[in-house]
Amino acid sequence: KSIRAVQRLRPDVVAEREVFAEWQKTVDGARVVCVDESGIVIGARLGYGYAPRGERCVEHAPYRKGKRTNLLGWIGLGRGAVIAVQGYVDGDVFEMFVREHLAPSLEPGDIVVWDNHSIHKRPVLREMIEARGARLVPQPRYSPEFNTSEPMWSKVIRTLSPSIFIS
Repeated sequence: KSIRAVQRLRPDVVAEREVFAEWQKTVDGARVVCVDESGIVIGARLGYGYAPRGERCVEHAPYRKGKRTNLLGWIGLGRGAVIAVQGYVDGDVFEMFVREHLAPSLEPGDIVVWDNHSIHKRPVLREMIEARGARLVPQPRYSPEFNTSEPMWSKVIRTLSPSIFIS
């Protein structure tokens, strides 16, 4: 079972989602580049556990507080990149990512899709993308399933740092 934001049921959000879903049917998927961020804390404990049915899950483990690492990445058909940044991602860090990693990789006709996070809303970001002949199409609010990079993060995190998951 997955939990979804109730806001996605509002009429304005439903309309945005319908328009985006119809738009997706009209574009060449090979031209779509999805961008996202994900954070990890090295040494963090998982927030859940498993126990036999009817028994409580109890675990004793050392307290570990690691440093936060954020991953920023983009993925397209047969191409993509991920960078790691110590600490949190703010507008300046995201702008650097677009300027130094995403924009130089874009080709005319590419379509960049990312969510509606506040760090994605600087006008200079759209300008950098459009200067490469690409265009930006933000995904609808409360709609992570429209970004193909979302399922990639668990695999990337395990590959980059298998030690973050303590057994």
